[in-house]
Amino acid sequence: MGYKRKILHLTFQDEPELEFYIRSVSVRRALRLMRLAGEMGADGKSEEQSQKDVEELFGAFAERVVSWTLVEDEPDEDGNEVPVPVSLESLMDWDFSDALPWVLAWIQRATSIAVPTTAPAQQETPAGAPIEASIPMASPSGM
Repeated sequence: MGYKRKILHLTFQDEPELEFYIRSVSVRRALRLMRLAGEMGADGKSEEQSQKDVEELFGAFAERVVSWTLVEDEPDEDGNEVPVPVSLESLMDWDFSDALPWVLAWIQRATSIAVPTTAPAQQETPAGAPIEASIPMASPSGM
């Protein structure tokens, strides 16, 4: 059995009922999305190019979503919540001020790594002493 690309679980502290299960992206795609996100609203871009960039960002997000907990504003005739279908069309119909943070949170999560605070137990030095994980830091002199 091989290793598959991760599925990220996005939650939001201020919206506890909101969840996304979304696939991660390749390094190449992540770099492109990070660049596009960083250029949003940049001066010098035509309105047409800005629109294409936003559509690419939202499209990349929508194509990677496995599931989400978005529901329609109105319940069905029986009073049940109606799930919003997972699609770019559904995402593009959502409020921009809500959807943009979801996209940016996904990009941030897909491009961040957790730095271990301890080395795995099986890694040991030749003398048998455990290896300590460390992050190189500058000395007080800046070196």
